[in-house]
Amino acid sequence: NNMKKIAIAMLFSLMFSFQAVAETFTYVVPAGPDGGNGKWAQNFVKQWDKKLQAYGHNMVIRYLPGQQGRKANSEWQKNMSSDPTVVVQSSGGFIGWLTKPDGWAGFDPSKNVDTIGLQLQGTFVFLKSGVNPETDNPAVHIDGGSEVLVDIMGHALMVCGNQSVDETIACMKSTMRLVKGFKGSGERRQAYLVDQLQISRDGFAHKRKTYKDELAAGKTVVWYSHGTVDNNGNMIADPNEPESWFNDAFVARWGEQPSGEFYDAYNLIIKIRSSMGKSVYTMKNNPNKEILIKAWNDVLADKEAMKVLKKKLGKYDWKLGDEAQTITQKVWATLNPDTYLNVIKIRQAFGEKAKIRPELAE
Repeated sequence: NNMKKIAIAMLFSLMFSFQAVAETFTYVVPAGPDGGNGKWAQNFVKQWDKKLQAYGHNMVIRYLPGQQGRKANSEWQKNMSSDPTVVVQSSGGFIGWLTKPDGWAGFDPSKNVDTIGLQLQGTFVFLKSGVNPETDNPAVHIDGGSEVLVDIMGHALMVCGNQSVDETIACMKSTMRLVKGFKGSGERRQAYLVDQLQISRDGFAHKRKTYKDELAAGKTVVWYSHGTVDNNGNMIADPNEPESWFNDAFVARWGEQPSGEFYDAYNLIIKIRSSMGKSVYTMKNNPNKEILIKAWNDVLADKEAMKVLKKKLGKYDWKLGDEAQTITQKVWATLNPDTYLNVIKIRQAFGEKAKIRPELAE
């Protein structure tokens, strides 16, 4: 009888200890369920959740759209930044932290978050076949959901070459029709498909879906791809389409490498988007970090899971733990006052209500 009591007591303590460590993790997406960020989250979290369940945990998605990522990040800062069960997908919203400093509740992605892991990203620029971007006065969107002004900066370099900041802005404004008024990325994609716009941009998932028929029929070409980043935070060709890399396309057109102050501003912003556009962060010193990374590693080691993710998210590298944190820190380290002030100036010139964040300008 005594043995029975001990066995029951042990069973209860086992159940209790399991209960105590069984966590439901919340994965915050700074966007709605339908855009590129939401789709990336659904595909990835489905696999991560399966692996976490093997350790007695699970993960649920919470969408916090609004203000191009500011709403989710400031909400995290105020109410979740000491919660070890919350992880946040960063999105291109960190660019807004640079250019729209109000309302972030003290959030600082360069200092007070810990990157758990990331998938490097690339973006493709689509052009209607037969359109010459330099001479045909094409229409391109300067709003519509996601971060698009860095794409405008890339287009400006492609059609204007290496000129001063002021010259490049003037050249771009006289070369393309800069269209705004789109409520989101979906509306903007539709406008491109019906030829109201002649230039658009999107990531890998939409390249193989939204633009698939146009590309196959030869109605659309990839004008260039921005590329992605390496372990040192430097830009390299996109592994899904290395032949269309921005730097090579620029050299083919201008006979020299892109350089100068306008290029430095573009390069900083495209690095932030490529390295942190699909990264996942949490609070510093999170006691759950190890198990989260362990389960993420299990996803990467699972051939079937990776087959699905490669097909849906592209064959971009995944970086975890210290390696991921190092890449993001190296990218932030390239931020200097001169380049930062040019970023603000350029984005204001293209219609963003950008403001200087004083601590970055000194």
